This record gives sequence, structure tokens and C-alpha cells, in this order.
Amino acid sequence: MKRSEVVSIINNLVGSQGHQKVLEVYNKQNPLPRGYKLQAKDSWCAATVTAVFLMAGKCDFAECSCVMMIHKAKNLGIWVEDDAYIPKPGDVIMYDWQDAILGNDQGTPDHTGIVIGCDGKNITVREGNKSNNMGNRTIKVNGKYIRGFITPVFEEEDEDMGMPQIKKGDKGKAVAIWQLIADAHPDGIFEDNTLEATKIFQKNHGLTADGIVGPKTWAEGFKSI
Repeated sequence: MKRSEVVSIINNLVGSQGHQKVLEVYNKQNPLPRGYKLQAKDSWCAATVTAVFLMAGKCDFAECSCVMMIHKAKNLGIWVEDDAYIPKPGDVIMYDWQDAILGNDQGTPDHTGIVIGCDGKNITVREGNKSNNMGNRTIKVNGKYIRGFITPVFEEEDEDMGMPQIKKGDKGKAVAIWQLIADAHPDGIFEDNTLEATKIFQKNHGLTADGIVGPKTWAEGFKSI
């Protein structure tokens, strides 16, 4: 299961057809979580998350209840109790509309969705049951209403497109391409300004900010274009 697959699947769930697909996939589980068959009138945000992950491969935290989904995520060791966490596409965000912004909110979760993008400052989320429809929401990193995050285990994605590892001191076409992605002066020479731009890019995308452009950094770079 890959992050890109999860994002692609939820982006393709639209309107009433998206709702029907969620019901169909969720209710095909055997056994159903807690033995409950989801009804069309039920809240379906958690079921949307479950259905998307099932369509992508599997969902170890399958639920139609946000509370129970967090409980399962904690047992799996994939729950992040940190509002300031910078999520990656495919991570699951939980909300609490009663969040008073006093430390890390630990109230009862009200809603959930799947992160489809994050620039280090703002998180873009796609959700089921948003105003009774599929929809997107933008929320600030460490913003009000964040309850926490589920961070599923994904396969590594080989999306570097054959680009070489580059670092300070390197020169050439690959460096120039990276400089365009990282918003550094594209002169093809990996010097201090490119190093700093690289570290900023890595930090904003939840990567190790070591200034070395390897497969993971290239992958995030091509996603950001």
C-alpha cells in the first residue's frame, strides 16, 4: 500500500456516488467492525477513511467510529498525540470541534479525513461526510480542532525517477533541476544557498533535514511540482 494510492482513491470519491462506494466497500467487510452494518443515514467520515484504505490494500484500524478508530490506532502504535506533527499525504487526521487550544487536545473526536497535501504550514484534507458530501478542508499545522493523527505504515515509494543523490559540492543538470524544485538559484552548483533551501524543503515536508537529496527528497520534490 502506497501513500499515492490512498490519495488517488479518496480524490476520486465524489458526491453521492462517493458515499455509495463507501457504504458498499465498508459493508463488505467480514466480519464487520463490532458487527454493525453502516446505514446511509449514519455519519460516514470514519467509514470513508476505512473504505479508502481497504481499496488501497488493507485497513488494520477499520471502523465507523472515530473514537474506536483512535483506540485501534493506539493499540497498533500508529497514533500521534501531537497537534504540531507535520503529516504526510495518506496520514489520517482526527478533529475535535471542542478543542480549546490548551496543549494537545485529548477530547472526544468528532470527525476525520485523509491528508492529501501539506506544505509544512497548511494541511489539505479530503473528507467524507463534510456537509453531507465529499469535500476538502485546509487547516493550519498545530491549528485549533486538531485531535491527533493516525500514521499508517506505507510501502516506500520509488519516485525519484532515476535521479542521482546530490549534495553540497555537486554540479550538473540534476542539481539545476533540484534548484528549480527547491526555489534556489538554478546555476547547477550545489552551494550554501541550495543547501539551505534543501533543508527548508525537507523540514517542510516532514523529511530528515540533512541537506542531501536522495530518493525520498526527490519523491517529495516531484510531488510538489
